[in-house]
Amino acid sequence: MKKTIVYLGFGSNLGNRIENIQRAVQMLIEGNKLMLICLSNFYDNPPLGNLSQPNYINAAGMFVTKFSPFELLEQTQFVESKLGRSKVREHWASRPIDIDILIYDNVKINSDNLVIPHKEIKNRSFVLLPLLDIKRDITIPGLGKASDLANHLTLDNCKKIQNI
Repeated sequence: MKKTIVYLGFGSNLGNRIENIQRAVQMLIEGNKLMLICLSNFYDNPPLGNLSQPNYINAAGMFVTKFSPFELLEQTQFVESKLGRSKVREHWASRPIDIDILIYDNVKINSDNLVIPHKEIKNRSFVLLPLLDIKRDITIPGLGKASDLANHLTLDNCKKIQNI
């Protein structure tokens, strides 16, 4: 089976947010499910939609996988479930962990339950900045360079966390 480079986004705003992300990464690499190449810095940012809830911690990871995009989706949803994320929730509700498939090789998918690249990737500094930590010249299939996309966003609400 072909090995593919994939970028995953991680977010948490409940419990020990950094530990939740670290545990999610660990669960994904256990048993050689995925191989971690690089994990970005962690970023602190307010929730979307001006909701009254705790800030999020976000990060991104570059992995190698043998899974198809839909198999990878199953794996990420399994990890989310194990870490306490409920399937039934309000849009933008607080959560202990959120894992998104941001980029899967140069693949583009637009199905009912999976969109790659992630449909809001170009609008979210808390996704673009971690991706740029991993690879400064990363290109998002169909959208262009992440650095160009980030130049059009307000980045001051997304703060890199130092000394973790």
